Amino acid sequence: MATAKEKGIDHAKELGRQNVLDLAKLVQWNDDHHIKFMRMSSEMFPFASHPDLGYDLDYCKDELKEVGDLAKKLGHRLTMHPGQFNQLGSKTEKVVTSTFRDLKYHAQILDFMGLDKNSVLILHMGGVYGDREAAVARWEENFQKLEKHIADRIVLENDEISYNVEQILPTCNKLKIPLVFDWHHHSLNPGTVPLETLLPQIAATWAVRGIRQKQHYSESRLGAETLMERRAHSDRVKSIPCKLDEEVDLMLEAKDKEQAVLVMYEKLKMFEVAEGTIWAAGFETKKVVDRTRKPKKEAAEGAEGDETPKKKRAPRKKAVKKEESDSEEVSDRGSEESEEEVPKKRKSPAKKTPVKKAAVKKETVKKEAKSPAKKASPKKRSPAKKVKVEDSESELDEVILDE
Repeated sequence: MATAKEKGIDHAKELGRQNVLDLAKLVQWNDDHHIKFMRMSSEMFPFASHPDLGYDLDYCKDELKEVGDLAKKLGHRLTMHPGQFNQLGSKTEKVVTSTFRDLKYHAQILDFMGLDKNSVLILHMGGVYGDREAAVARWEENFQKLEKHIADRIVLENDEISYNVEQILPTCNKLKIPLVFDWHHHSLNPGTVPLETLLPQIAATWAVRGIRQKQHYSESRLGAETLMERRAHSDRVKSIPCKLDEEVDLMLEAKDKEQAVLVMYEKLKMFEVAEGTIWAAGFETKKVVDRTRKPKKEAAEGAEGDETPKKKRAPRKKAVKKEESDSEEVSDRGSEESEEEVPKKRKSPAKKTPVKKAAVKKETVKKEAKSPAKKASPKKRSPAKKVKVEDSESELDEVILDE
């Protein structure tokens, strides 16, 4: 936001134009590696759907059309997945208004690219808000307020928490909205209806609209146990569903993105993968950090894997002020530099004790690998090293197995 205000919205628009030019390179790279299905980033045009800084994409329609023409020429399917803040069932009018604006932005990208109805926008039903029936009713009501060219691109996906397949099927059938079946979400939130019964009903929601069915597949990270841990996607997948047929496009949702696809190509002997194209797999963490909110006291206890015993903070000692004017107040606060107590009485002013800050070296570990923290030496009280974990992101959001 600060950058947009400082450099102006024209700077953001130029970034968007460059992203479109790069998108053409991604499509070509995919084709060279037999990948025919990709989810485009929703962040292609910075701030385009912002309530105050937003702008129309008409300035970039020619570039978008060129990428769309390339995708159609190569037989690629491009889709988008608007963010989770899009909530048609929200009780807050401001949220619904923002959702309308963001969906319009996404639809405009696909329209300017000249992509057909198979280029869909994937949404979730969203929150329950304490009353599932009322939330679904609001979602359906607001969906019917969308402009036709936007509504025609919307498809609904089952999620792992609030809405399973059997809970969104009625809405899909009622409003003729295709249902995107997510295998991973279904494993976490299966409902009561057998999968063998659900799959034909799901396929029918696509057939009625004449759109090719798409599904999502992912796996939990190594060692995940709780529901919150199991939600996180693994770097790569070990298999693909055996119940697929040639009428389904399967999108792999994995941290290693196109690498996960290439590994499956090689494993299933679907295509010959050029030597050096597949990277060595990174170290996948055995435990995923539970991202649920924790009390401040518990959250401050230290990073996962830190075996250094937690030290109790020494009681605050009385500050001693220098007599000279403009002198700073010196407070021990349990300093690790000195064990001396401040005497109650002094004949001369106490000397200011410099407090040295312990240097903390940050290490970057790719692909969420965590290095164990070093134990602090008994003689020194410097804190254990902190490890900053970065989850690399790329414009290639998700990709799919080619038929």
